[in-house]
Amino acid sequence: GPFTDVIETELRDVIKLIRGPKGTVVRLKLLRREKGQNQRVEVSLNRAKITLEDQAAFISYFDQDVSGRKIKVGLLNLPSFYDDQTPDGKSAKNDLKRLLADAVKNKADALVLDLSNNGGGSLNDAVDVAGLFFVSGSVVRVGGRAALVNEREPKAYQTLDDQDIKVHWPGPLVVHTNRASASASEIVSGALQDYRRAVIVGGDHTYGKGTVQNVEQLAPGLGAIKTTIAMFFTAGGFTTQYRGVLGDIVFPSVLAQDIYSEKKLDYSLSPKKINSFVSSTAYAMLGPEQWHVVNKDMIDNLTEKSTKRIRDSKDFAKIRMDLINAKKKPQTLMSIAAILKGKDPNATKAEQDEDKETPSPTREERIKEYLKRAEIVEAVNIASDLVVELTPRDPPRKPAGSGR
Repeated sequence: GPFTDVIETELRDVIKLIRGPKGTVVRLKLLRREKGQNQRVEVSLNRAKITLEDQAAFISYFDQDVSGRKIKVGLLNLPSFYDDQTPDGKSAKNDLKRLLADAVKNKADALVLDLSNNGGGSLNDAVDVAGLFFVSGSVVRVGGRAALVNEREPKAYQTLDDQDIKVHWPGPLVVHTNRASASASEIVSGALQDYRRAVIVGGDHTYGKGTVQNVEQLAPGLGAIKTTIAMFFTAGGFTTQYRGVLGDIVFPSVLAQDIYSEKKLDYSLSPKKINSFVSSTAYAMLGPEQWHVVNKDMIDNLTEKSTKRIRDSKDFAKIRMDLINAKKKPQTLMSIAAILKGKDPNATKAEQDEDKETPSPTREERIKEYLKRAEIVEAVNIASDLVVELTPRDPPRKPAGSGR
């Protein structure tokens, strides 16, 4: 049958059209720009049941040995900021609360929050997720149209605060990001960096998607126009637009190319800076809500240890070589999924076709391979080092018989 035009249609109504009985076919017509030309691409999909657990947050544990000290690190993977608003729907916030309680129950010494490849999602859940790691306070400020013109106009901003005063994880925290971390991921990682709550590791910077767009209908027959209506700022006053969130400790990555960055898109808005709005209420000096502030000396020490491990790593050596080879070739559309699965991003078409015939791995198999990835292992190592950094040093003993 004929296609249904879904431009300007509410997402929930588009989903109703896409859903259908298992085994039937749904056709999608996509408009994309490739090699300077607009192309219409038709895709046919066989409907099947999608298990939401495959896209949900999960936690794994690593038992580390650092200089003879046993350290347990929890690795919490959050693939997106999902929020199913049906009565029994899942949300990133509630799933993380449950998993953080599990980390406390299992007596984890540190936690890695993996936001790599997380393209964003629910803004409200992003605010709530950031607030799980400090007492309460401002997370993000949304600057509307007036703010884009006049940053001194206070009414131009809407500040979104975390209201939950419980710290669901007060222990050492590392946040893993890369250039595929965008939007809500940047709000969370940027806020936790501004509050000095966590060490940001992985990519040199995140994607840099820090604006809000709106599609407005024009006169009949003239189509629509998409305009930027707001910009996001984290508590330190920095926008996530263009610059992204800068990594404290950077790993080699095949994604470290210009094509994986908002700032290289046509007409990308430049970054802006406003006054910091860090909340003093985020900190607790005593009690179960207390958490330790990360400082520059700690990051310098962690960087020194991480740099040595990366230099000696065969896995990271391969990643560096893949990056060199990728930069030698003309920049084309590349599969991020293939790169993250450890496949050659420069494989020939014959090699890609051969790979397509391989059966899809199960969720358990995917998680097993994920836990072996060089950047995941190194993030866990940094979390272990952070535990040692935050451990109080014993004061020097008085010399025997000194009387002092």
